[in-house]
Amino acid sequence: MAELGTLGTAVGVASLGIQVLSGLISYYLAYKDQYAIAQKIHQQVTTAYGLLSITREVLLSLSQEHGQVKAQVETLVVQCSSSVVELKAVLEQCNQASNQAGQTSLKDQIQRRTQRATFPFRLESLQSVQKNVGIVQQNLHLAINVLHL
Repeated sequence: MAELGTLGTAVGVASLGIQVLSGLISYYLAYKDQYAIAQKIHQQVTTAYGLLSITREVLLSLSQEHGQVKAQVETLVVQCSSSVVELKAVLEQCNQASNQAGQTSLKDQIQRRTQRATFPFRLESLQSVQKNVGIVQQNLHLAINVLHL
């Protein structure tokens, strides 16, 4: 839970977001050629990842003379924190089935693979990912617009 302490800073939110989005990209990559919805989510997550990476790099390079711009961009990135935390929870659920130790019977292995294959395609999971990625993208587009002023 140490990462929650860094969520108060824009760079902390961006760093955790990059890590979470990277995990979601990897997860949905395995399914993007099989399911149209997985391809769409993979594209959305990849776009958000790119925007967040760029925004983080810009924040790290902005000098103090750009104080108001930097403050506004930081505010917009910090507003992504609850969405990043929700996306992290979805990623943890996606990975949970594949990380369960101690299940060695054939039945347990089949159940684990079924859970892993079906979880990311449950309606509530898909809606959660799309909603939260949309929020992150919206805030980052605003941040990038502020940087262009």
